[in-house]
Amino acid sequence: MLERALKYLCSLIILLVTSIILLLLSPIYTFRFFVASVVIRFYPAVDKLLTTRSSVFGADNIYEKPKCSIIGSIIVEGTLSVEEARKVAPFLLLDTKNPNGTLKRPEFQQYVTPFWGFLAWKWDYNFDIKNHIRMYDGRYQAAFLNGSKPVNSDAMVEVGEELMVKPFPRQRSPWIFHIIHNYNENDPVLGLPVEPKKSAKTAIILQWHHSLGDGFSIVKVVLANWILWLLVLLM
Repeated sequence: MLERALKYLCSLIILLVTSIILLLLSPIYTFRFFVASVVIRFYPAVDKLLTTRSSVFGADNIYEKPKCSIIGSIIVEGTLSVEEARKVAPFLLLDTKNPNGTLKRPEFQQYVTPFWGFLAWKWDYNFDIKNHIRMYDGRYQAAFLNGSKPVNSDAMVEVGEELMVKPFPRQRSPWIFHIIHNYNENDPVLGLPVEPKKSAKTAIILQWHHSLGDGFSIVKVVLANWILWLLVLLM
């Protein structure tokens, strides 16, 4: 009897708490729906509101001190120039479209901005691929160039730690691909650097804010289309 009473009591408490939460959130979501479907029509530069999940991960100071950045790296054979990397970006990231003709990932050309109490994606009318694919110019740039610091996996971890908290430029989409030449991994057996002349490689460090997508999105957008990168580079 006591066990059944406790079950009813717990159910009542859960129902009460759920009702209170819904009561508090309903006006907010009603207003959000109004802003997303009506108000936004009067602002052509604003594309759409961030999703609820993206708002949670995009509510930090993206352009001051981000706490939800994602860092990844891609190592390619040979010396990939910035110009070559910029050449493939429109095919891979910017111009891919849905069957109805709309851009598949317009956020790559938009930035996050406050809008009527929410966060929204706003078009960057001054978008320039040069701002998003560039040579690495951070803390270790000089050491990499003069050879005092080897460009290997350990160094990439340090670069990742640096970029993890580095703010994104204001009024620009929060993603940057940093290119670093002369990547030279250690020999897996000897633990010593491999001769650079025998293995010229390029490291591409991806700095990406979580509001654009999670790690799976990075894999889907970038790595899943890696064949396309290669085909365009060979054209």
